[in-house]
Amino acid sequence: MTTPIRIFFCAFSLFSTACLLPLTVEATELKQKGDVMQEAERSIANLEHFFRTSVKIKANFIQHSRINAGGIQREEKSEGYFLLEKPDHMKWEYQKPEREILLVSDHVLRYYTPEDNQLIIRKLDGIEESVGYLSILMDDNKHLLSSYKISGFHDLTDLQQVILKPISENDTENIETLELHIKKKNGELVGIIFEDSFGNRTAVSFSKLRRGEEVSIPPSAFQLEVARGTEIIDMDNNF
Repeated sequence: MTTPIRIFFCAFSLFSTACLLPLTVEATELKQKGDVMQEAERSIANLEHFFRTSVKIKANFIQHSRINAGGIQREEKSEGYFLLEKPDHMKWEYQKPEREILLVSDHVLRYYTPEDNQLIIRKLDGIEESVGYLSILMDDNKHLLSSYKISGFHDLTDLQQVILKPISENDTENIETLELHIKKKNGELVGIIFEDSFGNRTAVSFSKLRRGEEVSIPPSAFQLEVARGTEIIDMDNNF
């Protein structure tokens, strides 16, 4: 199952299906509406501020994916929990339909699938490589609009939707479109949908999101125990 690796590198989100509305202000309109563009930029700035002031985050998630495999599409649903602790700890633990763990700690990525009795290890050169555009979660010096441009905006009652497209295709994990749903009152990311160049579409919903002093994450949360006899694949030494 490759979806967890894709979502780890490409998405962190909290959305409600009621919020997934079409963007009504397209890129051509944005060029003609400077005030709308400025509002979209403010929404992104508020989102970045939210994460820069969040040292720890904990949430449950449900992930919905539409995967295009050789022209055949299939739907997948999975759920689990997410942990983030700056400066360089992140964890996605999938609990249904099967247990899988994606862990970044000390610039090392570990992907453990108990059902397959397999652990994949990969060293990461830096936090941007480990989390892609989500480096804004952990790197206070990163800005989304340095890699993406705003191409759509929609203002709802409590949320703002911003759609982004990559400026360059070289460093955006084959992502073609990001749709961010941002809470007006505090910049909290309450939704994201992304589509890649392979025709895959992924959205992840979070519940019980807590941050800062509300969160207690023991050091053991970022330690990984694997079963005896687990096959270990070191991506740096095996290939």
